[in-house]
Amino acid sequence: CYLRACLEITSGSAAVIKVREKQNPKLLEEAKPKEKKWLRALLSWSREIKVDKDGTLLSHLPIEMDQSNSAYQHIGCLMDDEKLRRWSNLEGDEYHDLYTEIGNLLNRNDIEKKERRKIIKEVAKKWGYGATLTTCAGTLWELGADEPEKYTYLHSLTYSQLWALTTEVVGLLDRECDSARQFFNDVHQIVDNVRDNGQVDYIAWRTPMGFEMFEKKVREKRDQRDIWSGDKDIYPVVYRPKGIAWHKMKTSAPPNVVHSLDACLLHGTLWAGRFWGDKDEEGRVYVIAGNEDGSDYIPYPVITIHDAFACHASYCEDLNQKLRDNLK
Repeated sequence: CYLRACLEITSGSAAVIKVREKQNPKLLEEAKPKEKKWLRALLSWSREIKVDKDGTLLSHLPIEMDQSNSAYQHIGCLMDDEKLRRWSNLEGDEYHDLYTEIGNLLNRNDIEKKERRKIIKEVAKKWGYGATLTTCAGTLWELGADEPEKYTYLHSLTYSQLWALTTEVVGLLDRECDSARQFFNDVHQIVDNVRDNGQVDYIAWRTPMGFEMFEKKVREKRDQRDIWSGDKDIYPVVYRPKGIAWHKMKTSAPPNVVHSLDACLLHGTLWAGRFWGDKDEEGRVYVIAGNEDGSDYIPYPVITIHDAFACHASYCEDLNQKLRDNLK
């Protein structure tokens, strides 16, 4: 988006110079020595752009659309939690923000509204992927230390006070987003079952698009050596596998399942435009394509980075609606 904005400004400047040169053919000759190089570059650029008769320049600036609380949207669907879907702005006519909704329940009137939302957001992002209380508290500690002027409340806390705040926020998330906690527990139990079964040393699942996902993590033994490079000593580090890390697999499985569904939404939308789910003989859901005539397919360029999307302004409404329909 930044690169495209730079090109838009350049094109706009070139269009202005192009018009002014028509009005004054001696524009380049009359320019000061320092201006001539700049004018020549813009006049050269202006030959590559098209301007309508009324002077309108066609823009290609992409408009970004970021999914709001995307992890909680997926979990709200998986666990059939209507409140979580509404709070994560997936359902309903009114705009909701999960972090603000939780922040309104936090019994800390001395925290400024904007900082309160940031605190909830940072903890919820980590908690939503199964992070420990220690990890969540560490995130807030670093936030207050790195930007003390911006997050004055966090910066004023001792670590024990910050731990109490983190505990309070996590308690609210546990209570208000209990289906998310249940989702973590369910996935953790499945990983335990695979481990106890003893037949495989990995976990796997299939997305509704038919992609087979595999996760395998190992414990590592750090091995370092000093080697003469011919110029100086270098110290390469090798991490040797040392058995299966079931605990790591257990904690990373819930976020990986959610990420794979996010990727499924992205793949399906770009492939089919609009799609819907059906079930096979064993009751497993899978995705099928839209209309054969292509009426639901996306005929325009789309940028995708994880749960952020961008397209041209004239297609925003269409892409937004397709993403909503497909997530449903």
